[in-house]
This record gives sequence, C-alpha cells and structure tokens, in this order.
Amino acid sequence: MTVSDLQSQKGSRKWLQLHVDTPAEAAAAVACDIVILSCEPDHNLELIRQAAPFAFLSVGMPHGAVASPDEAVRLGFAMMKRGADAVYCSHSPRFIEAM
Repeated sequence: MTVSDLQSQKGSRKWLQLHVDTPAEAAAAVACDIVILSCEPDHNLELIRQAAPFAFLSVGMPHGAVASPDEAVRLGFAMMKRGADAVYCSHSPRFIEAM
C-alpha cells in the first residue's frame, strides 16, 4: 500500500486504521482488510512489517526521543529502514519541518 494507492482510491472506499503491538495483531488486521496500520518503534517493528508486508505502516516517534531537528531526521530515516512507510512525530514544528 502506497500513498499513491490511497489517493487513487479516495472516495471509493472507507479506510480503517488500526494500532498494532504484535505481529499476530498485524496479520489479523490484514486478514480483515485493514491495511493502514500504526505501531511503536520497538523490538516488534520488523516483525510487524514481515507480518503485514503490503500494509501502509506508520510508526510513532517517541516524544522526547530526539533533542534536535537533525536527530529527528536521522531517527525518522532509521525507522523507515526498519520498515516504516511514514513516521508520526509529536515534537515541535521546527523538528517536523526539518523532517
């Protein structure tokens, strides 16, 4: 699932998003046609990606995990290398703008 896929199907179906904590939850979500998932960047991230390889996976950056915009960019790319399609960041607008 890509952003382009989502945009091309806009208005033609209802999309559900589900937060998952385990690979089993991710697999169950996909089996129920829930293909937009969010999760934490913990030890399960890679396993969740393996369980839902075609889902759109948004990963939440822990608040306070970085101290500068540059660190936020580095951590965001590290999460994407681990399997995230998107990174949610609740830091200041300065950090988000850099990302």
